Amino acid sequence: MLKINKLSMGYEGKRILDNISFEIEKNKITTIIGPNGCGKSTILKALSKAKKPELGEILLESKNIYKVNEKTLAKIMSILPQSPKVPDDFSARDLVGYGRYPYMNWMGRLTKKDYKIIDWAIRETKIESLQHRQVSTLSGGERQRAWIAMALAQQPKLLLLDEPTTYLDICHQFEVLELVDRLNKEMDMTVVMVLHDLNQAARYSDKIIVVKDEKIYKEGRPEEIINEELLEEVFNIKVKIFNDEDNKCPYFLPIKNKEGGISNNEKKSFEKCS
Repeated sequence: MLKINKLSMGYEGKRILDNISFEIEKNKITTIIGPNGCGKSTILKALSKAKKPELGEILLESKNIYKVNEKTLAKIMSILPQSPKVPDDFSARDLVGYGRYPYMNWMGRLTKKDYKIIDWAIRETKIESLQHRQVSTLSGGERQRAWIAMALAQQPKLLLLDEPTTYLDICHQFEVLELVDRLNKEMDMTVVMVLHDLNQAARYSDKIIVVKDEKIYKEGRPEEIINEELLEEVFNIKVKIFNDEDNKCPYFLPIKNKEGGISNNEKKSFEKCS
């Protein structure tokens, strides 16, 4: 569905991504992982045309993405950035309705069809009881579901999610990722997301792309990516790998970092308990 050819990008003269190439398979969930600052979010910005590459090309269904007009692209692709903003007086339903913008007629009015799709998106994300509340009053998990409902109302074939579980507690993280998984399976929606939690990436991805030192370090199925050697090389951490027989995916527990001390995750846990 998406093909990235020899892409190079940076900020203020500093190269972040250098000559990277990969493909996004249709109807699959692809997750991008890597150390902080490696360019994960920058890739999503390039895919959504939020930032133009210095070199290389991005092909969407064999067409150069920068030759596709904005309204046409918005009917194919929707993106949920890390910290999306919305006016304080917006209700959840107002937000979902904004997803119909690419389909509005020249008068800029919603049609009966638009309202039906808005109702459908609200039902699918289970925010019926929240739809008339202001977005600013919603919890983190509720807010994420409202944003995903907006993306659904856009009726995209491709959904881009930049760290959709950030700032959410474990219950709401699971809720959001289960929703994403259901959209992929039931609606054949192609999903590309950036995640920090590698165990979540393993559980909810068909394919994982690892970014390190401006390059694609490795890509493959979760069982090919989540292993002791790669996690030590990329994330500087020693782990113990286990296998979830029910879900057929690997998961790990940190043992220590490469220098022999306790891992950063363990340090954070200790500091929270202190």
